[in-house]
Amino acid sequence: MDQELKPTIRFNEYTEKWNSKKLNEIASFSKGKGISKSDISENGINECIRYGELYTQYGEVINKIHSKTNLDKSQLVISKENDVIIPASGESSIDIATASCVKKSGVILGGDLNIIRSSTDGIFLSYYLNSKKKRDIARLSQGISVIHLYSNQLKSLTLNLPRIEEQQKIASFISLIDKRISLLKEKESLLGEYKKGIMQKLFSQELRFKDKNGNPYPSWGRKNVLDISSMKARIGWQNLRKEEHLETGEYNLVTGTDFEFNKVNWNRTKYVDYERYIQDKHIILKEGDILITKDGSIGKVALVNNIGDRKATLNNGIFRIRIAEENPTFIYYSFLSRGFKKFIHNIAGGSSITHLYQKDFETFNLEIPCLEEQTKIANFLSSLDSKIELVNTQIEKTREFKKGLLQQMFV
Repeated sequence: MDQELKPTIRFNEYTEKWNSKKLNEIASFSKGKGISKSDISENGINECIRYGELYTQYGEVINKIHSKTNLDKSQLVISKENDVIIPASGESSIDIATASCVKKSGVILGGDLNIIRSSTDGIFLSYYLNSKKKRDIARLSQGISVIHLYSNQLKSLTLNLPRIEEQQKIASFISLIDKRISLLKEKESLLGEYKKGIMQKLFSQELRFKDKNGNPYPSWGRKNVLDISSMKARIGWQNLRKEEHLETGEYNLVTGTDFEFNKVNWNRTKYVDYERYIQDKHIILKEGDILITKDGSIGKVALVNNIGDRKATLNNGIFRIRIAEENPTFIYYSFLSRGFKKFIHNIAGGSSITHLYQKDFETFNLEIPCLEEQTKIANFLSSLDSKIELVNTQIEKTREFKKGLLQQMFV
């Protein structure tokens, strides 16, 4: 077998040479016909796919259709099972290389969709185009502000193909990995919904913990945020320009974009030089500090944890809350509760407010139980977060595993 046509990973029972062909040798091409956003109806009688949904709703395989319309099928373009669709326009050349296999016949295919109809396994072809051929497709696209991809360009694409049985086995194997990712995402979603529901019950006091003797804890009391914490925010210091971020600096600079799953993602923070940029305006972070964004997307919350021996400071778009005598993790969850979100909404008043003033924030009052019950609530919710983070890690690892396979199982 020619070295260039031998995949790195292959099922043992297949040894035949893969054949090199142009896409137009194995496929016919057509284009979808326009469906506007206003044509979409929740109670529509016909299933349809719009080109933008390939970027947001679908992966390589489309089994379930998300949109419906009442448009007449006879005037539009209808799918056949195994069709592969690719957007005909997009924002970037690499994004436009997004292929999906439609596993249902009779679906209306909207405008700006390239339709590839072939005797190859459509799922195999979608995985192949989205991985090994993604950059080749990107190079075929044209345009500057809006990128276009035409069927005449796709026809010239060179593919290396095994016989249909091997295509189907590869497609089935990778589909199983996608199924695992889908199940993990469903599990993550269910855990998130459970956490959301349980938090509502805990902070409305519908659900209460009891002490070690089985007795109720004392009633919750109301405290102002200033009664339980000290608050600091950088004033008058602008965000660093991109070229001023120093990988050799000694301080992690935390911004609102570094919040991930309501924690600081230290892998995303930039480093700055203390002497040159921070000087006397620095705000040093410690384990247990709570961060709340006050500019842009206001009210985002993060808990400083796993800080270790890092030296970290803030940009000027964040409040740092340091808890005095209460459980900081409990207070952090209080800021994630419905009560705090309602408080932020009321401050915004339905407008597109982009700044949270300290004088407004200092009016926030919290319902707080005794320290022992705070700790039980904090530990319970933290354990739920740990489960959610574990599932998310499994999702990311499975995605990376899939990505590696896609590069090694195709030529």
